[in-house]
Amino acid sequence: MKKYTSVFGMIVRHSFFQIIMIMIGMVFVEVYLFLNAIHKMLMQHGGFSFGLESDASMKLLSPMDTNAMQEMLAEFEAYPIINFELAIENSHIMWIFFLAMLLITVSCCMTGCHFGSHQGYTLQRLQIKEKHIFLLQFIYNTLCYVILWSIQIIVIYVLGTYYVNHMVGTTNQTIFLAFYRNAFLHNLFPMEEWLKWGKLIASILGLGILSAVFPYKQRNGKFGVEIVIMLAIICIWFPSKMANYYVDALVIVWAVGLIAIICWQIWYREKEVKKE
Repeated sequence: MKKYTSVFGMIVRHSFFQIIMIMIGMVFVEVYLFLNAIHKMLMQHGGFSFGLESDASMKLLSPMDTNAMQEMLAEFEAYPIINFELAIENSHIMWIFFLAMLLITVSCCMTGCHFGSHQGYTLQRLQIKEKHIFLLQFIYNTLCYVILWSIQIIVIYVLGTYYVNHMVGTTNQTIFLAFYRNAFLHNLFPMEEWLKWGKLIASILGLGILSAVFPYKQRNGKFGVEIVIMLAIICIWFPSKMANYYVDALVIVWAVGLIAIICWQIWYREKEVKKE
């Protein structure tokens, strides 16, 4: 048990700091881009800004006279000036999330490889089976992706709460509805769509396994191209529209198929090595 703990600790130490910094950077960039997108969209609506209910802010920020501003404010009381999901789209949060996922994948794939450090050679010299090292990396990598997903959900909720508290015409249902109307948000947290939940779980497990098999194959003189395929599938088909069952099922089949092939390869190879 102690040797497994040592190997797991070695894996964590190699990439934990990098992954934490990537996640922190993602949060700061997304918050900045969201606030910047809100500001630009407000300026396009005649100088509206946060805190419109304040007469002082209307006199300071608006090029119009106070009466005109009050008339426009009354017009938008029943509907927000800026749609929350449109602000999410204009801030390109989806692509920042995908970039963070890509960087985390690179960090996970480099852990345990021969190039870049001596960690790969160290792992091979330990009295532990290669498939057990693969399993430990799979657990760690999957946890990293789960944490990334959780942080993204929290960031969206915090931004939505900030939006609701500072914009007119919003309700308690604004954030909830955004997760239905926006394809990226809906796939990030699919509500009652069980097929999309299946796609989300298959994607996380697929990334965890395929990023763990990359260093496994590299230590044995091969190249794990499967992780590249999985990343391409997620970036292209992950933000599918609501009730798009065909695409969701296709992603699940691809992910499960790749996972099955990798698991069979690892078991078969180790069996052949024992025979030799």
